[in-house]
Amino acid sequence: MENKKGDCFMKNILIALTARNQSADKNNPNLSNNRSYSDYVSFGGGIPVTVFVKSKEEAECIAERCDGLLITGGEDCIPASYHEENRGSFPIDEDLEKSDFLLYRAFRKMNK
Repeated sequence: MENKKGDCFMKNILIALTARNQSADKNNPNLSNNRSYSDYVSFGGGIPVTVFVKSKEEAECIAERCDGLLITGGEDCIPASYHEENRGSFPIDEDLEKSDFLLYRAFRKMNK
């Protein structure tokens, strides 16, 4: 959907969706998302963008450009992040959890 200036992003909002690993092979991740998340964001008038970050700077860059964040969830959280011992949580993907936390903090810092 374009506006008079031809900039399709001026009327729509960008929503960052946190990536999930769809591969059983942790050494060769396939980062994507369940299509229903994208469908619902699109249905609401937004443009879904699946994201994965490795640093605070990357997360802040995404937070500057996107209007909102949807943390999609999936894998179990790292219990130690909540001062708990692991009593059977699996699978745990530390890289994805780190990305989720970096993105959450960056969006929160910008009051989004």
